[in-house]
Amino acid sequence: MAIPRDSAKLFKSVHPYGSNGGAFAQDQPDLQSIAPSWRLAQKGDEKDRGGTVRTIRGRLPDPRYLLFSFLMLFRFLSTAFVVAGAFAPLSAEAKSSCGLASHYGIGDGYHGQTAADGSRFDAHGLTVASPSLPLGTRLRVVNPANGKTVVVKVTDRGPWHNNRILDLSYAAFLRVANPSQGVARLCFARA
Repeated sequence: MAIPRDSAKLFKSVHPYGSNGGAFAQDQPDLQSIAPSWRLAQKGDEKDRGGTVRTIRGRLPDPRYLLFSFLMLFRFLSTAFVVAGAFAPLSAEAKSSCGLASHYGIGDGYHGQTAADGSRFDAHGLTVASPSLPLGTRLRVVNPANGKTVVVKVTDRGPWHNNRILDLSYAAFLRVANPSQGVARLCFARA
């Protein structure tokens, strides 16, 4: 059933971009008039019908949404860095398992003190201090210069010198190198 043209004027359309007050059939906007105003200008189409350059102004997301997105991204990345940082020392030491090692316990006041694992440090025991290896880990320490080897247990934290990788007890260091030299180049692996 067709609607007579004069009765179609009763149905006025209300368009979000406004209404020109015409009849039902004449109120339908053409596609160009409702094209998104945020569409960036293409080459050769720098200006729209009104002569203004099309921009994305007025169509940016809500600032609260941007802040929430930024905070969630920051939280994700910080968690990822913390998790990666927990495993980084192990992988770094696994790759560079040779370096300078020192000794401690005799003449420095550490003999008899409480170690990081809660035990009493014994300078005459076969223990080692490592900045990041898990406490209780057994290591085989080798001196490549003379081939001497000792198996030690990680009980403490240290050394606190940038260029040293391990801090052996006096007795452990004595088994692989001469303690009078202070430091020696040693290699280690998990035993």
